Amino acid sequence: YTISLRNQGRSEITRQLFLYGPVGMTSEQKTAPGQVPVDLRLVTGYRDVSRKPVLDVMLQASLGDVPENRTLNLPLLYTGVTNKYFTSLFFLPGAGPRQCVSVRYERGAPAADGRRDGYTLAGTGEFKLAPGEEASFTGRIFIGPMNQETLARYEGMNLLVDYGWFDAVSRFLLMLLNFFHRLVGNYGVAIILLTVVVRLILFPLSRHQQASMQKYQDKMRVFSPEMAALKEKYKNNPKKVNEETMKLMKQHGVNPVPLGGCLPMLLQLPVFIGLWRLLDSYIGLRQAPFFFWMQDLSQPDRLLENVFAGYDL
Repeated sequence: YTISLRNQGRSEITRQLFLYGPVGMTSEQKTAPGQVPVDLRLVTGYRDVSRKPVLDVMLQASLGDVPENRTLNLPLLYTGVTNKYFTSLFFLPGAGPRQCVSVRYERGAPAADGRRDGYTLAGTGEFKLAPGEEASFTGRIFIGPMNQETLARYEGMNLLVDYGWFDAVSRFLLMLLNFFHRLVGNYGVAIILLTVVVRLILFPLSRHQQASMQKYQDKMRVFSPEMAALKEKYKNNPKKVNEETMKLMKQHGVNPVPLGGCLPMLLQLPVFIGLWRLLDSYIGLRQAPFFFWMQDLSQPDRLLENVFAGYDL
């Protein structure tokens, strides 16, 4: 897009351009009546002081009636709106005295159905135009799916897909998922194969966890009766109970916190959380069929829809 301003008067003028971002994107989230979807986000990409792209995010559900003014580093790269799978963005005019220097998040007036869309408002600094002078502002518009391969072509847009704390784990699992999909041509089967591979990789940790817990339980079968007898013997002397308990635990090798069973579980958590975040937000699963009634792997498995007050079963 190109926006041009020409001073057709006889004297110098001072102007400031405000560019409204995209508006009207619908939610991909199925919600009950009156429930506010949380997948609609207002976003702005910019570079920090180290010139590294950074993403500023405002959930539409969190946007109040008072505009949110954001003070961000320059240059601003893009601004717009996203839902769970798609985005609509304006790439802002580039560097120079007439670049966009501010951004504001606002909520529009209520529509006929009561909906109030949020939008971004990017503003340039003030600039002067001499008589007959023309100023042009050129940028690009991106409207499309948040596919990682596509977003990687544009500076800072890969940040729109965020898998959370274990982003690196999710991206590695995504690589495996797409590999299996290329082999079998069905994302449902690819997910099953990915799950099998993940379980095989984690099997040594799972086996160690089970063995440690079994060993702990065996110790507790011997320890518990002796502990009960100890409490009965010194029931009027709590201090003595504590002293003898420590001796008994040392004798049987019992740890009050069975780390041998908990630690392997903690080591597996990043993988399971990363897998969950991937399957929850990967656009490749949107409207991807599996078998029989399962024709959209991005949706929950529903037996009945709109059973009660808009809720599904």
